[in-house]
Amino acid sequence: MTHFSWSLDGRLVGATLLAARVVGLRVRKYVGKVAPFLMNGRMAGAAAYNLTEGVEFRQVLRISRLGRQCADLHGIYAADKMIGVYSPLDVVFCVLGLEAYQCKGYKAEDAEAVGINLAVYFSTLK
Repeated sequence: MTHFSWSLDGRLVGATLLAARVVGLRVRKYVGKVAPFLMNGRMAGAAAYNLTEGVEFRQVLRISRLGRQCADLHGIYAADKMIGVYSPLDVVFCVLGLEAYQCKGYKAEDAEAVGINLAVYFSTLK
């Protein structure tokens, strides 16, 4: 079992954010207000899942995410263009539908929906 350690992991996160800043990238905490189409599933020429409400989480997150039933997506920007999106919550393992102690992520159906929205979004970019 691994836990987040500020002394080790915090330095790694800080160094990564600093390196991103040096090369001109910014990380925006929540993309829902900047790219609402990514969250509501209504993209140019395609439709996907609505991730703004009713998203379900694994047992370890249910209480801490009470009242915030939307996907947690963060954007990576170069100037004003979004060049990447990630979720600080687990998506890949959760898609498998397996249970793991302290797995902080989405339920399997919603993990698939997050992945599909990301795939549809990046496939509709010009």
